[in-house]
Amino acid sequence: MLSGYFPYGIVELPFWGYALVTFGLMQLMFLGITLYLHRDQSHGGLELHPTLRHIFRFWLWFSSGTVTREWVAVHRRHHAFADQPGDPHSPAIFGLKKVVLEGYELYKAATADPQILDYYGRGTPDDWIERNLYSRWPAAGLVFFILSELILFGVPGIVMVAVHVAAQPFFAGGVINGVGHRLGYRSFEMASTATKPLNSRVSPRVSRMMSSAMSATNRAALLPSVTEMVANHFRHDAPLARVSGRGVGGEG
Repeated sequence: MLSGYFPYGIVELPFWGYALVTFGLMQLMFLGITLYLHRDQSHGGLELHPTLRHIFRFWLWFSSGTVTREWVAVHRRHHAFADQPGDPHSPAIFGLKKVVLEGYELYKAATADPQILDYYGRGTPDDWIERNLYSRWPAAGLVFFILSELILFGVPGIVMVAVHVAAQPFFAGGVINGVGHRLGYRSFEMASTATKPLNSRVSPRVSRMMSSAMSATNRAALLPSVTEMVANHFRHDAPLARVSGRGVGGEG
């Protein structure tokens, strides 16, 4: 057996077991991005229980080094200037290749701007643990995550960590922010360049799965009066969401 040649850590699993654990941890991370960072914190379209909020906040810090205030600020900035000068990660501005291959670098460049963080990061957590751990030591969570994976799974943990760490910039930066704003088809004309990646007539199930993240952005583009009203108040849709009880934006 391979266990005779490679250290397998505390937990030894069959191949499908490592794949299942990797997929499950990635899905928990993406749930945190979609439900907590996007719907709850950025747009206010969903109000999570405080305990669930902290679980997601911890997991995103631990498994990806994500700081809530930074992610929210960059995303709100994107909605305020969707595919226009000022959008921090639009392929219409930077080109599809750069957004797909250097989406993380574009994200970090935006988080390095204190004006973006101060203006668009309002209303995000500012408690003791945020100030003294999550925001102060963002890389520490990812270091602990990597060490935990290696201790638990040994050599397979190296591949598991690589897949997990690459998933967020690839799918969020490359697929949603890049492909979702440059390639695909449109159901209607709008100001931004957001598209759906697959034609539902060809593959309805796959199309629904991949385009759900972009569809809300398309709907928001049809509401210029709402967009303008939002732009006059922090230039993002969180205040409107708190009034109406739902958001008007999407991940893309």
